[in-house]
Amino acid sequence: MFGPNRLPALGLILGLLIALVATKPGSCFAQDYVPDQVVVNLNPGADIEDVNQRWGTTTIDSFEDGIVHLVNAAGLGDIPTLALQMSGDPDVLEAEPNFREDTPEGIRYMLVVAIGGDLVDYEDQSLTSRIELAAAHQHTRGLGVKVAVLDSGIDPTHDLFQGRIAPGGYDFVDEE
Repeated sequence: MFGPNRLPALGLILGLLIALVATKPGSCFAQDYVPDQVVVNLNPGADIEDVNQRWGTTTIDSFEDGIVHLVNAAGLGDIPTLALQMSGDPDVLEAEPNFREDTPEGIRYMLVVAIGGDLVDYEDQSLTSRIELAAAHQHTRGLGVKVAVLDSGIDPTHDLFQGRIAPGGYDFVDEE
């Protein structure tokens, strides 16, 4: 049934399966997340303080109109296991460790600011307060500054971009 050429491959597969089964739950996340932090996405109408009281966590920060929260879970055990358990809470839509993420180039920060239009069109976004845009506008509003955006994810025919994309530009993705 298994010839001599297939035995090494079968042994390798069995070895990998044994290693996978023997792996401690959560250890596959080793240091891929910020220690003691869980990102909690709430169900509509849920209150993070109720969740904190049940789980012994405390809120570090809140995002997206109070739906997504970063909580401190110091001293509450294995973070991936805790996040999995918290996901079963009726008020919690999803919970996961606060995974570290960067771009292939390394850590970068991207600040998105409105392309044209008025600030009133965008001021309800929490980003404007997080980057202290009002304080920056006391010093400059960028008059005379030209910004080149290299982005493969825009629709150049969208109304927002009409008359705002420099003529004679070059599409580096499709070489047009």
